[in-house]
Amino acid sequence: MSSELLDELVEEILLRLPPDEPACLIRAALVCKAWRRILSAYGFRRRYYRFHRAPPPLLGYIRHLNVDSMPEFVAASGAVFAPAAAATVPTGSAAGVHAYGIDCRHGRVLIHDESSPAEPRLVVWDPITGGQEPLSMPPAFRTSCPFSAAAVLCARHLRGCDHLDCHVGPFLVVFVGERDGAGDAAYNWAAVYSSETRAWSAAETSDNNDYYGSPCVSRPSLLIGDALHFTLFTGGAALRVLRCDIASGGSVHGRRLSVIDDTPLVFKGNNVVPIEIGGGLGFVEYSFRNRIYTWSRRQADASNGVGGGWVRDDDVVDLETSILTRRHAPYHHNPDDKIRFAEGTNTVLISMNNRMGFGVFALDLKSRHVREIADKWDTAGVLPYMSFYTPAE
Repeated sequence: MSSELLDELVEEILLRLPPDEPACLIRAALVCKAWRRILSAYGFRRRYYRFHRAPPPLLGYIRHLNVDSMPEFVAASGAVFAPAAAATVPTGSAAGVHAYGIDCRHGRVLIHDESSPAEPRLVVWDPITGGQEPLSMPPAFRTSCPFSAAAVLCARHLRGCDHLDCHVGPFLVVFVGERDGAGDAAYNWAAVYSSETRAWSAAETSDNNDYYGSPCVSRPSLLIGDALHFTLFTGGAALRVLRCDIASGGSVHGRRLSVIDDTPLVFKGNNVVPIEIGGGLGFVEYSFRNRIYTWSRRQADASNGVGGGWVRDDDVVDLETSILTRRHAPYHHNPDDKIRFAEGTNTVLISMNNRMGFGVFALDLKSRHVREIADKWDTAGVLPYMSFYTPAE
């Protein structure tokens, strides 16, 4: 058998290694030089990801320690494809930088830089290449209430991008805010920045002058299909989500902002974030009793007498038994514990600092398996960082 044919057969075998265990590829590369040559080839990496139709692997997460530090990339334990570029102070920032990550998607991190209070700005950071692109706030921001949120995504998302290496291509930033209206009313608005035009679109507003709530800047957005979802802060126990439909070409459809207030009734003190379940909107709840619940929308079925509405799963994840507890410490629930959903996966990251553990844990919502991915913790929460890196040869 010729060496060329043997290489082809080996490649077909290696192509079938599981994508959810990146370490398998590294171990295979250590077998011999021939295997390492096959695995390191640009063509193989692209074939591998397309063959499995797998979401980008979870390389780690983005955290920030305090107001005087930049966001930091923390590699997940066992991750071998870690970004090489460390976070640096955005160009033009003042000493004593106050910058924090607010969203992360398609290999990019969106940073809110408040080093200069008079001129706050956004910075799109690529942790893999170290590239940064600063952009000013949208014009409507200057007349908006202080609460706002933003999201970053690949500009080719709606054109079927496979997101293998789109972190080097064009991107969009969607900014949502709240503005006072007549009397006690207020309304939400959205604007889109395109890296191709280097300009913000005109601000599109909600379809009526009503109080919807303030976008929660501390919670990242959720992308489902062609719509971004932002958590709204209403000042009460109500759980509301602002849906922003994105049009092709990098603009928000006229008056396509809508509020989802048909949401599960959850305890006010619990940590709840939107997730994708079955292609639709769902929620994951981290209760103060250290339980994890998921909520999904059930359709009514009159033929079987089944009513519609939100249903909480019965298969609860009990973190008391899933994570090695510190029995010698007194019990307490830390309100700074946070959960974050890794888009395109079944994984939730839990950042905790209580008697059960200290650090960041990954929970697979299907298998209910919990694993520790880092021994660090951040009161501001974490941003799951998922990306492919298949540079051209």
